[in-house]
Amino acid sequence: MKWAAPMSLILFFCAATAVASPAQPPVTVALVVGNNASPIDEPDLAPLRFADDDAVRFFELFLRAAQRGELLSVLDDRTQARHASAASRARLPTLAELDAAVRRLAGELESAAVAGRSTRAYVTFSGHGSSQENGEPYLAFLDG
Repeated sequence: MKWAAPMSLILFFCAATAVASPAQPPVTVALVVGNNASPIDEPDLAPLRFADDDAVRFFELFLRAAQRGELLSVLDDRTQARHASAASRARLPTLAELDAAVRRLAGELESAAVAGRSTRAYVTFSGHGSSQENGEPYLAFLDG
């Protein structure tokens, strides 16, 4: 499971970089993650306050150009009230949800590429990042 999400991201980016005829506009997707929580292995690190707000704003921006978007974030009450449409589409920022979102979007990009369409993907992450003891960097999700 440790490599499932990174491998999914690699497949996602491969599908997203497919080149096709410029006659039609590209099929565009967006994957937006916002996580206020501290990394599991760094409990003394204070939670963030606005990663969810940043994620919603990116999500709404990218949906102006994208045919499909995925939002992974836990929105606080204030953000939910101000962005009800995005709140109804948000899923938890977990590794399993990341993998599922990447698979859905990669499938859409792959279908578009097979049909001869060019593709584009936007990916953002708002939240904590850190590095493991061996120095390998990571982004903090709710579960890892």
